[in-house]
Amino acid sequence: MCSVVQLNDIYLQAFAKQFHLTPDDLDMHVIYDVSHNIAKIEEHIVDGKQKTLLVHRKVGWLVKCRP
Repeated sequence: MCSVVQLNDIYLQAFAKQFHLTPDDLDMHVIYDVSHNIAKIEEHIVDGKQKTLLVHRKVGWLVKCRP
């Protein structure tokens, strides 16, 4: 399984290869990282009635990394 840090490194290596540059030459940085745990107040119909609910969504990623 890959971490976000490992995925970012893979993306950086791919960009460097595509543009024939080193990763340092690209000067690319993560400027925004999406949380894997998100809770939002949402409106949903439950048992035929409109309700205001706090909905929690947990995002899970399973990505195979190269060794």
